[in-house]
Amino acid sequence: MQLADTGNYGDSDFQASAGDLSSSMRVGLMGALYQAQKESVNHTDTSSLLDNKTMSNGDVHTVAGDAGTSSVLSTRTLAAQKFTGAAGTVLSWATQADLRGLSAASCVPFSSSQSFLIPPTDTGWSQQLIVANASDKSTSVQLKAYGSGSAEELKFETHATATVAAHAETTIDLSAAFDVKDAAFVTVTSNSAPVAAVIQAVHMNGLVPQGSDYIVPVSSAAVQQVIPAVDGVRQGRLAIHAASRSGSARLSFVGAQGEIEKRDVEYNAGQLSVSDFDAMPQGTQAIVVTSTTPVVAALYGTGAAASDGQNDFSMTNGHAAQSAYAVAVPDGASATIDVTNILSDSQDVHVVAFNADGQQVDNKDISLASHSVAQIQASDLGSGVALVQISQKSKGASALVVGQSFSMEALSKAQVTARATSVATSMDLSTAQYTITHKHSVLN
Repeated sequence: MQLADTGNYGDSDFQASAGDLSSSMRVGLMGALYQAQKESVNHTDTSSLLDNKTMSNGDVHTVAGDAGTSSVLSTRTLAAQKFTGAAGTVLSWATQADLRGLSAASCVPFSSSQSFLIPPTDTGWSQQLIVANASDKSTSVQLKAYGSGSAEELKFETHATATVAAHAETTIDLSAAFDVKDAAFVTVTSNSAPVAAVIQAVHMNGLVPQGSDYIVPVSSAAVQQVIPAVDGVRQGRLAIHAASRSGSARLSFVGAQGEIEKRDVEYNAGQLSVSDFDAMPQGTQAIVVTSTTPVVAALYGTGAAASDGQNDFSMTNGHAAQSAYAVAVPDGASATIDVTNILSDSQDVHVVAFNADGQQVDNKDISLASHSVAQIQASDLGSGVALVQISQKSKGASALVVGQSFSMEALSKAQVTARATSVATSMDLSTAQYTITHKHSVLN
């Protein structure tokens, strides 16, 4: 996490400061891998994560470190099955100055197009879009943004295109590009090479920090999705965007005992729908969004402010159900894992926990009632839990969405409000179907 401007202007009491900023990351490697490496975006620092060894089905290996700079993680597999690949989590925190609080993100894949749901960009907000290009050729990215006022594109006060050199990063100031007071939907499209993008958002109320977070791209639009890890949200703002067709959505607030409350909202194609919640229904741990057309959704949620007015926020995206997930827990953090069952049938869920050495420390099944959430403390699974695998036992339709929220003892001791969430990495087996056409020609 970074501040947009750290220049020394005027009285020192009014200068922006990152304070005692620290970071931590954990990568979990799973299954049959013959190569895994981490390298800097500029391609100058490459290290093997397997020490030139190979992994077999069922193996787990974890790597930890700080996360002061961006890194590119790549793996190569020997088998195609679930729990084969990598999952990673990054945390950033501070007990002092303008970045007091906690921020979290999972790994972001490279793609030619990525979209974001973001909070306001008006006074008090800083939002930096960081675009990384790990390929051998430069690319140009085009930005578009849409608000809640209409389906028209927002007008940019700055350039809506940027060049990202090969093996480099480019930072774009969204707060200077356009002004929205509630939320926006932003698309990033690359024309020559896949890119990975993340937004660093920081909120200040005068001199009092109101939180920071990494905002990662939304997943594919879906007609049913879950926003997990809502426990602890005092006030929230839910944003919904439908690209092509208008419709309506039912918001189901669910917890340990099932559904708590329902609310209905309407949305128009291309226009952001924003719903504010001055108070979340008591006991809410997740929000299920069921819509008549495919949409993307995200929740901006704040915690309970500290005595000096300091607060923190999280941006949590909605995700469609999958059947297998992995949660990586960075050093020094406590993780609360929320498992949501979106189906009307109960589900048996298998939970396996590993320590930093890749040794199994717990293996158990839990039962999850229909439309309910099970909450698991990673510390209850064993000492030094570094990676948790979660999967549904039934072979039917995918039923689960897994999210996690984080806390840190240092922040609690400093009486700093901290809120950070992420959605767990899906470890389902991904398949694709290709059609190959043979064409014949005659040369005279």
